[in-house]
Amino acid sequence: MKMKFILTLGLLFSLESFSSNHQVTFAFWNKPDVNLFYSLPAEIDKTTKVLFIIHGGSRNAEEYLEAWKKYAIDKNIILVAPEFTKEDYKFGYILERASDTGKINKNTDDYLDQSIDIFFSFIKSKYDLSVDKYKIYGHSGGGQFVQRILLFNNSDRVSEAVIANPGWYTSITNNKFPYGIKNSDLSSDHIKTYFSKKVYLLIGEQDRGFSNTKIKGILKQGDNRFERANNFMNNLISISDQFDIPLRWTFKVVQGVGHQNKKMVIEASKILLSDVN
Repeated sequence: MKMKFILTLGLLFSLESFSSNHQVTFAFWNKPDVNLFYSLPAEIDKTTKVLFIIHGGSRNAEEYLEAWKKYAIDKNIILVAPEFTKEDYKFGYILERASDTGKINKNTDDYLDQSIDIFFSFIKSKYDLSVDKYKIYGHSGGGQFVQRILLFNNSDRVSEAVIANPGWYTSITNNKFPYGIKNSDLSSDHIKTYFSKKVYLLIGEQDRGFSNTKIKGILKQGDNRFERANNFMNNLISISDQFDIPLRWTFKVVQGVGHQNKKMVIEASKILLSDVN
């Protein structure tokens, strides 16, 4: 009986160590501080991986972290949810490169292109991790963030990404940035790297909202999220065929789901946690 009690206590302690959220304020850069909410596995070793979870417009990083934790409870992975507050990062989902009305921010020091790479280096150093790459997930405004991080960050540190239910995109078209890539600083190498990344674009079959915008650059992409996602992916396929650029992206419609992060996480967790022990 005593042995059973000890084993049970050990199991509870293990679960508690994962279920308890940690928080650290990241201030080691020339931008406003960012709170990093994260959960740790029961034991960290050389195979421990890292998944970044990017919140939407509600800026509810902790809620996004909670939505993922039950799917990673027995997985050797650190979950990290950065909080880009509205006060400090009003246009964080456009990487602070512009506003949603198209006004370009000329102060390149504000840009968030390298932000997740920097946070990853911090977490890797803090826990002496061996992995060189990380996974990333974003929903809604967070999906926009991830789409643009993949586009403008030319590093190879992202092993796998899931973009879920974005409102709109920076598409590979001749439309002005941030709706297209005209007048942006992207090179052909950026585009090739972007196409080569292992990315899953998920759209809820019932996510037909965000149709009341009056911004012409967004309306050109489609009348609602579902239509924009299909148009965006078709454009990538067309460019891949036209210029013979290999495309590793996967597109999936999630049936019976609308603009619901928790339900999209169910599908995303199957993708991003499938190779995590």
